[in-house]
Amino acid sequence: MTYYGAKDLAESFRTVRKNTLAIAEEIPEDKYSFRPMPETRSVGELLAHIALSNGFQKKLHAEERRGLG
Repeated sequence: MTYYGAKDLAESFRTVRKNTLAIAEEIPEDKYSFRPMPETRSVGELLAHIALSNGFQKKLHAEERRGLG
């Protein structure tokens, strides 16, 4: 198994962020409400979910320290 060091992990996050932003900018604004199926998130909801998930992880693990002990 390969383990990332802090520098590698940070670089991976930057790459994913860059690619996500590039894709989001390529999607026409009028397509952000598209849902592949009625019970799924729309494109806009999925992008918002991705944007907010990092803050959730910080709150959960760094601030509230859940799951420790």
